[in-house]
Amino acid sequence: MLPVVVGWALAFRIRNEPRVAVGWFGDGASAKGDCHEAMNFAGARRLPVVFVCDNNQFAYSTPNHVEFGCERLVDRGPAYGFEGVSVDGTDVLAVYREAKQAIEKARAGGGPTLIESVTLRMEGHAVHDDAFYVPKEMLSAWAERDPVERYRDWLLPTLPDSVRTRFDGLAPADPLVYSDSFPDAWDRFRRLQITELVERIYHGVKKRNPRLIVSAAVFGDADNAYRLRFQDWRDWLRRDIIDVACPMAYTDSTELFRERIRTAVETAGGARGWAGIAAYKNTVDGTVEQIGVARGLGAAGVVLFSYDFMARQGGMRPGESYLLAVRDRAFR
Repeated sequence: MLPVVVGWALAFRIRNEPRVAVGWFGDGASAKGDCHEAMNFAGARRLPVVFVCDNNQFAYSTPNHVEFGCERLVDRGPAYGFEGVSVDGTDVLAVYREAKQAIEKARAGGGPTLIESVTLRMEGHAVHDDAFYVPKEMLSAWAERDPVERYRDWLLPTLPDSVRTRFDGLAPADPLVYSDSFPDAWDRFRRLQITELVERIYHGVKKRNPRLIVSAAVFGDADNAYRLRFQDWRDWLRRDIIDVACPMAYTDSTELFRERIRTAVETAGGARGWAGIAAYKNTVDGTVEQIGVARGLGAAGVVLFSYDFMARQGGMRPGESYLLAVRDRAFR
């Protein structure tokens, strides 16, 4: 995949976008031809790309000393015309520091960097592999350098006593103690990831066809969507990274549907709110009734969530298509 990553970097250069491509590969992949081709091209063009090699010291069962003739994989970097940096792959802060520096350099026009993150694969290459070829003393030594434990040892002394006490209580039963102990930060991170994905989709679609409408199926209760589903769709509308929000009011109860859509339409504004109707839960008559309710509440459009074959057949003539029946009764 490294040639693909280099292709992205070339595209960033051509489009004059301040972006950096990052490609990951293992020490075994470093011996493949496409790895060399990618690095050679990136170095010759000084492209904004960072190559990260997770050197776990064994390409399946082949140790480093019979994988390559140079002392370290990063020694290859200068041969391609760019810097090579070796870092302790079990030191979270060191890896972050080197990665940040390499990305900033690439973004500023300084060209590629090869980062060799030296670590050890602690289990076999797959479930059938018992890793008998790795010396037991080697596994024991690297086990003492567990990156999670090393980072925890660094982080804990920086925390208030009250937080450390909470960690001590949660740790035995909760492997996600860090995210559980900082739920607000973790939720902000997840919400940001979803928002960034929505934004990339929006701009990608509009670049190809500006006339297309970009919609998002969302939970109608905006507060619930924000807190529990990480959908900040009010902000998406405010920032114009979606054209319309489609609150999902999936129910065959007309009254419950009315309440859910009323709240969502008031939040989105009628022109940018389309009612999401669960066609798979409704008969034709029920769907047509909910379309009428949505119109009465000021929704600018409706979206039917279903497949024709899943729709309930009640009230339909033999052989009649559900979607065509809805069209004929609600839109003509």
